[in-house]
Amino acid sequence: MHRSPSLIETFSAGRHLAAYGGVSAVLAALGDALVSRRSSNPYVHLAVGCAVLLVAGFVPYFGTFAWALVLLAGLGAFAATGAAGLIRTKT
Repeated sequence: MHRSPSLIETFSAGRHLAAYGGVSAVLAALGDALVSRRSSNPYVHLAVGCAVLLVAGFVPYFGTFAWALVLLAGLGAFAATGAAGLIRTKT
């Protein structure tokens, strides 16, 4: 028997997509800060940011702190953009 996803499951999936979207924005900004003089390609910036987070993740305790910091900054970036256009602002 097939059942449709509940509202809680849908909200949870949306929250995860928002978190990873924000994380990718933070990692791209980190990569841009590190290699903007050598490359203007945003995919290179994202790859460098991911590599930095990967290496930081291998350090005990600091890796967890780095992930938490990036995740919170990503959620903040998502919220600051008006939930990526999903929240209407009053004009």
